[in-house]
Amino acid sequence: MTVGVRDEAQKENDHRNTEPGVTLGRFSAWRLVLLDLRYFGSVAFRALRDWRGLVLERDVWRDWWRFRRSARGVLDALSPGGNTRGDILIVSLSGMIYSTKLEGVLAKALQLRGYDPVVLTSRYAFWARRYFSLYGVRRFIFVEDFSATPTEIEVARKRCEEFMSGPVDLPTCKAWNFEGASVGQYAVSTVARSLHRGMPDFRDPKVRAMLGDQLLHCILGIFRAKRIFAGLHPEICLFNEINYSDYGPVYAVAYQQGLNVIQFVHALRDSALIFKRSVPETYRIHPNSISRSEMNRLSTLPWGTKHEEMLQGEFRGRYGGNSFIVRRDQAGKQMKDREAVYSQLGLDRRKKVAVVFSHILWDANLFYGDDLFDDNEHWFIETLRAACRNDRVNWLIRLHPAIGWKRELDNDMSELNELVAIRKHVGTLPAHVKLLMPDNDINSYSIFEIADYGVTIRGTVGIELPCFGVPVLTAGTGRYSGLGFTVDSATRNEYINRLLKIHEIPMLNDAQTLLAKKHALAVFCLRPWVMKAFGNAYDTEIKGFHPLNPSVFLRATKFEDLDGSDDLRKFAEWAADRRSYDYLEKWPLAEEVSADSGAVGTM
Repeated sequence: MTVGVRDEAQKENDHRNTEPGVTLGRFSAWRLVLLDLRYFGSVAFRALRDWRGLVLERDVWRDWWRFRRSARGVLDALSPGGNTRGDILIVSLSGMIYSTKLEGVLAKALQLRGYDPVVLTSRYAFWARRYFSLYGVRRFIFVEDFSATPTEIEVARKRCEEFMSGPVDLPTCKAWNFEGASVGQYAVSTVARSLHRGMPDFRDPKVRAMLGDQLLHCILGIFRAKRIFAGLHPEICLFNEINYSDYGPVYAVAYQQGLNVIQFVHALRDSALIFKRSVPETYRIHPNSISRSEMNRLSTLPWGTKHEEMLQGEFRGRYGGNSFIVRRDQAGKQMKDREAVYSQLGLDRRKKVAVVFSHILWDANLFYGDDLFDDNEHWFIETLRAACRNDRVNWLIRLHPAIGWKRELDNDMSELNELVAIRKHVGTLPAHVKLLMPDNDINSYSIFEIADYGVTIRGTVGIELPCFGVPVLTAGTGRYSGLGFTVDSATRNEYINRLLKIHEIPMLNDAQTLLAKKHALAVFCLRPWVMKAFGNAYDTEIKGFHPLNPSVFLRATKFEDLDGSDDLRKFAEWAADRRSYDYLEKWPLAEEVSADSGAVGTM
C-alpha cells in the first residue's frame, strides 16, 4: 500500500544542502534575518486567530531580557583553560523553553570543564538559538541541513510500505526495526501521545495514515542521524527525551556507535534532575531507577536510625507540600486518618484494602522493560475485571492525580478515558470496587496508610509502599522489578491469578522491607542532582499551558561563583566518567544525615 510520504519526501528535497552547516557562523546574516522574519510572521498570523498568543510572546521576551541581564558577565565568560576536551552534543528538538534552559545549564557545566557544546536543533527554533547564546553556546547544527538523499528517500518509502502492507497491530508494530532502531515503537508512541487516548485503533484509516507518516519520519531520521555523526564525534551526548519519532532515531544511532550517551529527566523534587548513562545494562531501563549492579552494592551498606529518619522525612516532605512537582499532583488534597478514609470511601472494615494505582492510559510505554499487557488501557481493564471477581478485599481504583492538570494543559474537556474504558469493557462496578477520581480530596500518603496491597505496572508506588512492608504486584519490568521487594509475575495468567488471591499474599518480611528502604533512599535522596548555581521557578497561579511555567533562573551573581559551583563540577565529573551508570550521591554516614533537609554528604 502507499503511505503518505509525498510531503515528507518533498520536504527533504526542499531542505537539501550539500554542505550542511556545523556552526552558527556558517549561516549568513541575511539568512538568519529571513528566519527571524518568518518567525515574527507566524506570531502575527497566530495572533489574528488568538490574541492571547501575543501575551505569551511578550512574557517570553521579558524573560529572555531578564535572563540576559542576569547572565551578562556570568554565563558568557569561559574558563581560562578554554575548550580543550572535545565536543559535547546537546540534542534539543522539543522547542520548549524550559527544556532549552535546562540543556543550557548542563552545557555550561561541561563548558566550564573544557568541553565545547554543539546544539542539534531546528533552524526554525527561534528561542533555542537565543537562549543558548546566553549560556555562551555558539555552535549549532540544524536538522534540516542533513536531509536524506533521493536514494535514501526511496529506501525509506519502500521499507515503510513493506511494514504497512502487512499486519498492523501493536505486537507487530513494536517489532518494526530499521538498521537496529526500534522505529515502530517510536512511531506508535508518537501517534498515541498526539491522540491523548489509549493505544490507537490501527483499523482507523486516519490512525494508519498518521502511523505511516511517523514511520517514514523515523526511518529518514536514521539516515539523518548517521550523517550527523559522520561529521561530529562528541565526547558526550546529552538527551532529555530519547524516544518518539524526533529524538528516537538520533538516540538509536548514538547508542549503536558506542558514544557516551546521557539522558536527564526531572527528579521528584524541585530544582533537581536525574541522570542515567545508556549502556547495555541500562538499555530500556527507566531513567529514574537504580541499576542492578549499583543496587547490589547498596544492599550491603549500613542502615540506622538516621537513615530511617531521612527516608521518612522525605515522604513527609514530598506529600506535605514541600515540592511543587508533587504538590501539583496533590492540589486540593488533605491528609486524613484511616477512619476518615474508610468512612469517606465506604470501605468494609472487615476486609483488607488493595489499591490499584492506575497509569495515564494514553501515556503508552514502549521503551522501558517488558509489559505483561499490550498497553496501559489493556492492563487497566484486565486488572479491573479481576478486582470485580475477588470480593475478599476492598478494591480501590485510584485514577492518576496528574490526569487533571495534564488535561488542563491541553484544554481537554472530553470524558476521562478511564470512564470510557470501564463503561465499554467492564460495566457497573460491584460494591467492593471503589473508583477514586483524580480530583478527590484525599492525599496520596493517606492512601498509603490504608493500603494492604498495591498494584501497578511500574509506577513510583512500587518504590514507596514496600518501605512500609506492603507488597506491590507489578505488571512490567524495566524499573525496580526483580530487585527483591516486589511481587513480579512472568505471565498474564500468573498476574491475574495473584489478583484473584491477593488476600493470601503475606506482608513483606524485614529483609525485603529493609531492601526497599535502601532502594527508596537512593532513588529519592541520592539520585537527584540538586541545582545550586541555578534554580527552578514555578507559578502556582497559572492554569493551563504557559511556556515559562516552570522556568529556570540563575542564582550565581558572578563568574567565580558559577565556575566554583559544586553542583556543576560534580555533574561534569560524573558525565566524563563512563564507569558510573547512575548519578548518585554517596551513601550518607550517620553523622552526615539531616532528617529535616534530606541533605547528604558530598561526593
